[in-house]
Amino acid sequence: MLKKPVSTKKSALEYMSEKDQAELDADLIKGYNKLEVADVGDEVTNVVKGDRVYVGKPLEYAEVVDVDGELFFIIADREVAIIW
Repeated sequence: MLKKPVSTKKSALEYMSEKDQAELDADLIKGYNKLEVADVGDEVTNVVKGDRVYVGKPLEYAEVVDVDGELFFIIADREVAIIW
């Protein structure tokens, strides 16, 4: 389970300029490069809670779950490409 980054900017998307939208997208992409591992399953041995990981393309298809108002990606440990 990986913490899903959220935007820190509070602007209505429909009123944003293209430049502001590009800046927001760049900010979010940076957050997706090193996702924090929030929890792991019982059988996972190669990744531990607190690791920072890069997943890449499989993240597009990851399930997103809401746990107490916080969003998380659910992925298989084999989808982790890099552990920082």
